[in-house]
Amino acid sequence: MEVSSVIRSWIEELLHEEGRRRFFEVRGSDGYIYTLYYDEMKSEWFLAG
Repeated sequence: MEVSSVIRSWIEELLHEEGRRRFFEVRGSDGYIYTLYYDEMKSEWFLAG
């Protein structure tokens, strides 16, 4: 799946200096909507849900 478009994005600050997550609601090339997030502390992407 490739990201066709970003529908919306937001940032969540985690408590106790555990970092920040950047969320993205995206439409995939398959037509489905996904919520992805980037964990800044781990420097990794995740599929939410």
